[in-house]
Amino acid sequence: LLDGEDVTEAIRTPEVSQRASQVAALPAVRSAMVERQRSLLRSGDWVAEGRDIGTVVAPEAELKIFLIADPAERRQKIEADIAALAAARGLRAVPDDGLLDEVTGLVEWPVALTGRFERRFLELPREVLICTLQDHQRYFPVEDRDGALLPCFITVANIESRDPTKVIEGNE
Repeated sequence: LLDGEDVTEAIRTPEVSQRASQVAALPAVRSAMVERQRSLLRSGDWVAEGRDIGTVVAPEAELKIFLIADPAERRQKIEADIAALAAARGLRAVPDDGLLDEVTGLVEWPVALTGRFERRFLELPREVLICTLQDHQRYFPVEDRDGALLPCFITVANIESRDPTKVIEGNE
């Protein structure tokens, strides 16, 4: 409340978020905010959320749960991360809104990773390979700019692993 008025919607706009991020990045403001957050957390049992809570503000916390609670925000992140991973290699993921919806419901802290499979599987009909990747593995098939499937996929893990190669190996 601000002067007795609920300003929740007014402060949740992209413009306000962007400006708040700019101000929060100022070293003096950042230092004061981190110290205030630490003080609040020391005063008792708290649930806190934010980009740096578990790593900067309270790295010694006994329990840390990483998640993106808003399904729309989580879906947007998954979609953007998948597109970015593919684009970084000059490729694109085969779009499938149903799979994107399903994966959004399966993970809380999405981390997109690229895996590979044996090239010989490309001899299968395109539909069979896509069905296997999407329906059975929940993977996003990858194709080149001409639409040819490639022997790789994008999966979405539910953890930011210390060793992502192990996660990838487990999916290959």
